[in-house]
This record gives sequence, C-alpha cells and structure tokens, in this order.
Amino acid sequence: MKLISRRVRWGVSAVVLAGAAAAAAVLLWPQSEKVPPLVAAANYSGRPTACLAADSTSQPMPASVSAVWGAMQKVSSGRPINVQQLVVAAATHDQAMSYLEGLVAQHCTLIISVSPSFTSALPEIAKASPNTRLVAVVDAGHPAPKGVNAVTGSADDQATEIGRQVGALA
Repeated sequence: MKLISRRVRWGVSAVVLAGAAAAAAVLLWPQSEKVPPLVAAANYSGRPTACLAADSTSQPMPASVSAVWGAMQKVSSGRPINVQQLVVAAATHDQAMSYLEGLVAQHCTLIISVSPSFTSALPEIAKASPNTRLVAVVDAGHPAPKGVNAVTGSADDQATEIGRQVGALA
C-alpha cells in the first residue's frame, strides 16, 4: 500500500477548506430583500402626446385609420406635440385593455381609438385614468359607449376633428 505524501494531503485539505469557506460565505452572506424599482415611462420632452390605437385584425383596415393618423402627423408638425400610433392585433376587449393601459402608462394625453375592440375598453380606462382624454372614432355600425367622446362622419370629417383636438393640445 502506497502512502499519500504530506504535500498532497495538505493540498487536498486546503482545497476542501477553501470550498467549505466559500459555501459558508454564500450561505451566511446577508441577503438583500430590496425589490428592484419598477420601470416607469417618463415624458422627458414635457410635451403633450396624442396616441392612436387601432386593431390590425380589422380587414380591410378602416380608411379612418390612415386619415386620422395623417391628420395627427400634419397638425403636430412644427408644434410641441408628440404623436404616436399603436396598430396591433387586439380583436377582443381584454386584449385592447392591456394596450390602452400601456398607453396611459406612457403618459398619452389624448388617446384616440379607431376600432371596436379599443372603443369598447375606453369606459374602463376613463374610470381608471380620469386625466387622460379619450376619443372614439366610430361609424354608425359601432357607436361609442356611454361617457366616451365620439367622432363620427366620413373619414375626412373624422380626420379634421381629430386634427383639431390634437392641435388643441399645444
């Protein structure tokens, strides 16, 4: 039987001792219970923001979507107003609610809905966010719910009225 040299025994002992010390340090190190801060959107420009929300599953896409978006861009050009559009697949009320809550979190001053799913969710957003202005662009087949401002008429009429409301933000 061959004996293990002292040097090897000391080396193995040192490795085992170092491993035990590292394990003890990890287990006994004070753990921080702090929760990281929530990420919050901020409007660094300080400008009012008009946000267009439309459902991309509507086929064909209503003419009012492009007409209203064009009016928003035209009116905001050269003015201290931000505009953004959110055209996403939100065929149901619940899907639209999630997106509208996101627009509120992004500090949209004015949210313009151009589809039935988004329009149906506006009353709940109005209750939860009373400082956010809400407008539904609707046609006779899909009237706006009670308590929500509605814009009706042809696509050009709707675009003109939305342009007026966006311009009033400045």
